[in-house]
Amino acid sequence: MNWLIWSSDHGGWSKPNRHGYTNRLADAGRYSFDEALEIIQDANAGMSARNFPSETMCPDWTEETPGAKH
Repeated sequence: MNWLIWSSDHGGWSKPNRHGYTNRLADAGRYSFDEALEIIQDANAGMSARNFPSETMCPDWTEETPGAKH
């Protein structure tokens, strides 16, 4: 399973290879669990005073949906 990264700060999905952000799911980067976890841990380091994380990882369910286009 691949993972997507949502950035609350940028209002978009992380693009492939961490090169910016997009609001189109089809253009979002897909990451392994370990890579996604590393990305969000780095992005959220030192954010203890916030009520929400800067970046969040979520599973890419589009891979499992027949006929889904990404």
